[in-house]
Amino acid sequence: MKISLHLIVVFLVIFGAGAIQAETTVLSEDFEGTIGDWMGGDAAIDTAVVSTDQALSGTQSVKLIKDTTGTQLTLQNDVFTDLESGDTLTFNLYVSTATVDTLNGIQIYWQDGDGWAWHAPVWVTGSGLTKDAWNELSVVIPVGMLTQPLQRVGIQVLWKAGSEKLVDSVYVDDISVVRPDFMIAIDAEKDAWYDNMPMMPDSGYLDIQAFCYNDNGRPAGNEDLSVQQWCAWDDTWFYIYTEVTDDIVAATSTNAYANDCIEIKIDGEATDSTGGISQELRLNALLGDETTAAKDTLATIPANAKMWAKKLTDTGYVLEFAIRWDSLDGSEVIDVAVDSLFGMGIGYHDNDNHLPAEREASVTWAAVPLDAIWNTPKYHGTVTFMKNHRLKFDATNHMTGVHNPLPFDGTVPALGVIDGKMDPFYSLLSGPDDGYLQIKSYAFQKEYGLDGAPSGDADFSAKLWAAWDATWFYVYLEVTDDTISCSNTANSWENDAIELKIDGVPTGTETDWHPVSAACIMTSLDSTDNPGGLTDDPSSAYGDANVMYARNLDGRANGEWTLEFAVKLDTLGGSEKIHAAVDSVFGLGINLIDNDVNTASNSRNSGLIWASRCTDLIWNNVDEEGTVKFLADNKVQFIAKNNFTGQVNPVPYDGTPLYINAEDGILDPFYKTMNKTNGLADPAQGHIKMRNWLFDDLGRPGDDEGITGTEARDADLSGEIWTAWDDTYWYIYNRVWDATIAASDAANAYNNDCIEIKVDPVIDDSAAGQVWDTRLTILGAADTDMATDSLNSVADSLKKIYRGTMTGGYNLEMAIAWAAVARDDEAVNAAIGTKFGAAFQDFDNDGAGRVAAVQWAARMGDAVWNEVKYMGTVEFLAGNKLGLSVRENAFGYENPHYTLYDGQLYEADAVEDPIVGTPLVFDLKQNYPNPFNPVTNINYTIPEKGKVSLTIYNILGQRVATLIDNKTVEAGSHILEFKASHLATGMYFYRIEFKNKMLVKKMMLVK
Repeated sequence: MKISLHLIVVFLVIFGAGAIQAETTVLSEDFEGTIGDWMGGDAAIDTAVVSTDQALSGTQSVKLIKDTTGTQLTLQNDVFTDLESGDTLTFNLYVSTATVDTLNGIQIYWQDGDGWAWHAPVWVTGSGLTKDAWNELSVVIPVGMLTQPLQRVGIQVLWKAGSEKLVDSVYVDDISVVRPDFMIAIDAEKDAWYDNMPMMPDSGYLDIQAFCYNDNGRPAGNEDLSVQQWCAWDDTWFYIYTEVTDDIVAATSTNAYANDCIEIKIDGEATDSTGGISQELRLNALLGDETTAAKDTLATIPANAKMWAKKLTDTGYVLEFAIRWDSLDGSEVIDVAVDSLFGMGIGYHDNDNHLPAEREASVTWAAVPLDAIWNTPKYHGTVTFMKNHRLKFDATNHMTGVHNPLPFDGTVPALGVIDGKMDPFYSLLSGPDDGYLQIKSYAFQKEYGLDGAPSGDADFSAKLWAAWDATWFYVYLEVTDDTISCSNTANSWENDAIELKIDGVPTGTETDWHPVSAACIMTSLDSTDNPGGLTDDPSSAYGDANVMYARNLDGRANGEWTLEFAVKLDTLGGSEKIHAAVDSVFGLGINLIDNDVNTASNSRNSGLIWASRCTDLIWNNVDEEGTVKFLADNKVQFIAKNNFTGQVNPVPYDGTPLYINAEDGILDPFYKTMNKTNGLADPAQGHIKMRNWLFDDLGRPGDDEGITGTEARDADLSGEIWTAWDDTYWYIYNRVWDATIAASDAANAYNNDCIEIKVDPVIDDSAAGQVWDTRLTILGAADTDMATDSLNSVADSLKKIYRGTMTGGYNLEMAIAWAAVARDDEAVNAAIGTKFGAAFQDFDNDGAGRVAAVQWAARMGDAVWNEVKYMGTVEFLAGNKLGLSVRENAFGYENPHYTLYDGQLYEADAVEDPIVGTPLVFDLKQNYPNPFNPVTNINYTIPEKGKVSLTIYNILGQRVATLIDNKTVEAGSHILEFKASHLATGMYFYRIEFKNKMLVKKMMLVK
């Protein structure tokens, strides 16, 4: 038999403009020699012999001879194994008139797989054949109908019952298998050739799911980032077609590799001992006209050696390209031939349009899944050239033998490896609806009071993944915790831990409710990590046979701890057994406990909750729990709703970066992220402190009552403001220290204790801009008959408010819709980088009208109420923060006390604000803080405009810094920031010179 695997017979078939397809004949049999490997199906019934009686071409064909008892005749080949989906299998038959009349029909067939599965998709009846002539019968092997190994291919002729006479006029000639040769158009459309390719790495297909991440970061499920990739080759080109699932397609970085893209690293000779990178291929998702960020269209490849195309899709993007092998001309050249191999690492990067402008995650195919594949060939996988234009991807390094065990064929590794590390399965979960929770710092227990919330996600937050199978309930937990501690020796639930409260059957009426039927606690530290302390794990409640668990403190230096455990479902329910089946539910409350060893009792100081309400009551109240539902494919759904009461927790558990409840008066954790590293407020992030010396011309706190001293004046009136934003609301939290809370003016709300906000929605160069204003008084209609104001200019549908008292004062909280912050034709554009003008004032009424105010503005004065030129500047920043600045505003005004809004200690008795009218003198104040490390502030005043010099000297009299070098300075009070990071610990002197006068003070740097 003659079988040619690479005999190319070219047919010109037009598929569009200039598209040409070639065909490869992989089997050609004309029987001009012998019958070869073809035989009759049953030697006892029928036979096949070479005959010269009839021939389609040449002089010979195969004559099929049947005995008188049979009703079937076959010609088959048990040796040919090269049949594939997409091939055209053709038999030519000659049938006499007498034979046709007795035929039932003819079919082409093959048998494959381990069970000799029968396939016969073509059936031709006798009436469908031409008598006394050659008939061509063909079948195209459908995709999915060929299961290897192939065991037999042939043709079967069937006679009608009663026609068992001897037949000697059936002939077969010119059998062929023709395969469409590889034709690929680089147009970002999937070619038919790929559809016929087996979807497995051994044939050139890769399914790179979210669990195939590297050290650049982990995608939040397949919807966030995953890939299907097909590859092929011919003597000239290397082809790649890839479909990327990416929920946000973006390019924000000036570095092309930090944007959404494919990046391929190639080692031309993967058999040497060192390996050299021969080429880098990179193609970004976005075209040049879609972004101004760095882009890379295979930039290192000459134009005549590459073809590429890309497009956006509803779920991500498509990339397709072809690269000439001879353009990969690094120091190591690829040998393009069957069975040759080369090294490769593939990375897909994800940029989700966040700041900083860098990639957030990557998925990788390689032997070692690290970003370092870009310069480390020993991390590469191995690619082998296979016949039929296919490539074999083996995630094993050819030099080291290191193998990546992750599947790249679309399957998912099984659950059950309890080692304190994240299983690949969990990377496929994307949110609460399939088993993944992000429990951020705003999900804290309210029982801890105004200051009980964690000071941001870095202080305490968590990510939790859960799954199930017929036996086990699985939990994997990653906690961010700045202090890892188990200091309480009496109670496990007072230490860093996870505590689950479970109601096995959360159904029925209130009278049917049972106490919590089961509990599971596991502390962050075990007895090895916390010798002498109290630790706990699930086995203490369920026994070793029913629990698997592991701790992982590898991230301890970064404030991270990890727990993983599995509990048998038939023990987890306690007295009420959980029904583990798809669509079944059980009740659950999750309490994450934080112990920072900073309380007298060494007990928990904060806690995070997942339940229908953020409360510690979940420990014995099933009507506070949330609901967990079993889903197919080992997934669960977390529903923050109580199955009895319908109570829903509004706190998001999907990773929403900002959640502020503007109606509870509690300082949300997000606000606690707005401090400088030394604990002072940071106006640049949206947090200011208006201490008593930051007063305006309405009066200084304490003066009406003869109060002196910084702390006493602060207690009479001082304020603190946090502010944030999202697309809908402007959030403001105002904490005011006020010794007397009062409202004595029935007509004018602004004369009572309140916050007043003034806004210039659009900053321009005109001093007469539009002013939008609003105010919120501490006393409402229920508290006083005096004038009240609940954001007077804002409709109820566009605001949320809270007002309440606290020890030493009161707190106001509000959310104002941006739709309301508008005046006439001006409105605030809530977008990163946009700026607007604003001023804040806290007014003080001690029982007889307002007597003082503290203020944030570029120029201090109550006139800001209708003068936009005096307002400070507010800028929208990334991460939901607002930058507050009272330095030079759009009109050139600058508050000389701008640095004091961080709340630092400062007494302004000798340096009154110019608007109050106190004469200025030439003066140099003591630096603050002092001692300092490494930053301090120097405050000076000059009575009139003039040239100033301010220099720093060491104890030897050597000048070490010049802050002002004989420059003209306006009259007034001024503050300079001095950074001494380059200086050593010791005593220093700072000297100011003005109009032939000089003042000197000393300061201490302590590192």
